[in-house]
Amino acid sequence: MRTLLLAILCWLVAGPPAVQAASLFSEPVVITTAGQSSDLLLARQFFTKAGVTKARASARFTADSLAGVKCLVLVVGGSSKGLGQAKNATDVELARVKALVQKAKTLKVPILCLHVGREARRGPLSDPFISPVVPSARQVLVLAGGNKDKLFTTLAGPAKVPVTEAADYREVVARVAEWFGKTAAK
Repeated sequence: MRTLLLAILCWLVAGPPAVQAASLFSEPVVITTAGQSSDLLLARQFFTKAGVTKARASARFTADSLAGVKCLVLVVGGSSKGLGQAKNATDVELARVKALVQKAKTLKVPILCLHVGREARRGPLSDPFISPVVPSARQVLVLAGGNKDKLFTTLAGPAKVPVTEAADYREVVARVAEWFGKTAAK
């Protein structure tokens, strides 16, 4: 009886045990680019710092790369240099991105749309890669300045996709860690 009273007293003082919210995303993760920008390398570092260890990154992933994957991260941002080095014309890259999005929908793999190129990685080369990704994403994460014209917000609105604007790289890492239920490295 004493033990029960002590347990009840402890519970009243400390409160009920904390319930951890379910993570928005799970591992394993595939990280690829939508537009062949070098921001893919930066994104990979963010995921490592966020404690997401089961992540593979490549600019060449195709729809067939999604088998067994629990999250697709599409790093949006076009690069004329990247498209040239990959020997991809814009239309070929756009077809690859659309096929990834469609396969993710079919397999029920949630998409995280990530834009870390700020305002510099926006415009006529990048925006066509943003349009097919945002409405299909579970979450959009944009580094400050990248949504200055509210394109991400506008595309996300009809599908009710949440758009988070991060002030800096540390906040990008913190959001990724939070959404994957991880603790970010300091």
